[in-house]
Amino acid sequence: MSLFILSNSACISCDELVEDILDRDAGVIPEKPVDAGEVGDDDEETPFVCTEDLDGIGDPCTNSPDSPLCGVFVCCEQGIPGCDGSNLFTCLDPGANACGACGDLDESDGRLGTACGEYGCGTWECADDGLGVICLGDQPTNACGGCTDLSETLEEADIGDICSGCETGLWTCGEDGEAAFCVGGREDSTRCGGCEPCVLAEAFMDDRFDGGYILSGTRVVIEDVGNNQIFLRFQPLIEGPGADALAQSELILSNGLIGLEETRLSLFPFFSATTNQVPADPARPYEIDPSVQLEDFNVVKIIDHRLGVTISEGTLIHSE
Repeated sequence: MSLFILSNSACISCDELVEDILDRDAGVIPEKPVDAGEVGDDDEETPFVCTEDLDGIGDPCTNSPDSPLCGVFVCCEQGIPGCDGSNLFTCLDPGANACGACGDLDESDGRLGTACGEYGCGTWECADDGLGVICLGDQPTNACGGCTDLSETLEEADIGDICSGCETGLWTCGEDGEAAFCVGGREDSTRCGGCEPCVLAEAFMDDRFDGGYILSGTRVVIEDVGNNQIFLRFQPLIEGPGADALAQSELILSNGLIGLEETRLSLFPFFSATTNQVPADPARPYEIDPSVQLEDFNVVKIIDHRLGVTISEGTLIHSE
């Protein structure tokens, strides 16, 4: 019986272990552990001393309620974690590895969570025993060179094919190869009517930081493309060398005021975000809800939250 588990232990999950002991030992719990049952001449118990041959020392234990029993109970000695002089024994627990198992994780084949496989579309994941990694999910790359299945987006079309009801667009790969967009596509149900471009507003973006991120000539167009959809697109996006290195930058529409007076509308997804593996993409559209009153906004900005600065800005010119 593990006599000493019921007192002086530093482990977090002792309550569970006590229940296990109750089940295992038919509910026999001593009031306090004794040292091998030694009794003095006056029939009083000698002070309890933890020794390596005491029943329970070496039994498995854990210091986390969400972890398997990766540790063992040990007698407290100076320098052992969890031993501060107030306890006689503790659970010496290295904790579970990244796969939730006891023991070192062998990542000699590949690092957990990184790409793997012939096509680079798989991911190194935990093996069944939790002590190694296996490559799962590898598959041939899509038409854009990425790993995302584009069949639902492209249907029967190929990259470079004409798209949209007005046949004004071309299927174009996204910058990261994980998406395809119908660039320039529109339907004849725009608020302007017909298949001609229905531009609601536009802005020319400025060149800041010596062209490090966005270069002069970059133009933003907000267009009604039909089917009750409004998109902001770059026509064109002229990138500086740092455009894909922004930590977390987004496109916003602003009323142009400062501080608490400013009203902002953030557009999804990020413009460029290394933290989310999102590159700047000249083909990517940014949808704007048709209920938004565009007249309330007169500035479009690209701001980076990590740098805390406006990367580029342009004045919106609204169509009459």
